[in-house]
Amino acid sequence: MSAPATTLEAITVNGPGFELFAHGASTAVRVTNGPGPFAEAAVIQNVVVRTRARTSNGLGEITSGVVIGRFRRPARAIVLASRILNVNNGIIVFRGSQATLRDNVIMGPASSNEEPSFGIEVFRASVEVLGNDVSGYDSSVGIGIDFSGRGTLGGSVPGTGNNIHHNATGVFMGGHHALVSNNRVHDNLATGIFVFGGSLQISASSLNQFVGNVITNNHTATAGFDCEDQSIGTGTAGTANTWTDNIGGTSSPRAICPPPPAGP
Repeated sequence: MSAPATTLEAITVNGPGFELFAHGASTAVRVTNGPGPFAEAAVIQNVVVRTRARTSNGLGEITSGVVIGRFRRPARAIVLASRILNVNNGIIVFRGSQATLRDNVIMGPASSNEEPSFGIEVFRASVEVLGNDVSGYDSSVGIGIDFSGRGTLGGSVPGTGNNIHHNATGVFMGGHHALVSNNRVHDNLATGIFVFGGSLQISASSLNQFVGNVITNNHTATAGFDCEDQSIGTGTAGTANTWTDNIGGTSSPRAICPPPPAGP
């Protein structure tokens, strides 16, 4: 159930469809329960995935902490109050899967240029991401949260947002019809929240709502913005999304994340 210098601690898992880390594997916990009612989702709670230290090449002894689903094989899971430390990809949710990720601490490995690394990666899945602390994905290809799906990134009331800090890019937004709210995105090396503007093969991120986020003190090491939305449409400031009551230092377009009002 463990490999050299990797431990799984304080494990509580409920429901069928789990594979726990075995010697020589690259994933610590994989959920494989298939599609179905979310009320029957597997629960992963109070799990610690830990490598010995932040390794020099940034990969650690395993590649991924928790993986929900497989290619063309969706799954359902709730990940609660867990810690995933020094792992190249913290939590991955595959296409068509459903998940709630709440109150987890996810910390990346030492800086590495060998492959992209993500604290949380959502790929065309439906996910709630609430109250997580995501940091340390600070290589040139590191992203705190890659949200290319639907659902919510941060709750609709204060206190349910995520703390996303000390990564390269804080949030990469490639999804549609999502609510991004009440998050604190700060002290990332490049852009705090980056909204994908589309390419020849992939459409722009659109029809999302960004509400009440505080995005400050980013682009500390490279050129960039606290908030950058490259989409084009009929939303806020000519983007394809709606931005309301967000606070930033710098943004493009300027209207999406204005700085706080000056004091008297």
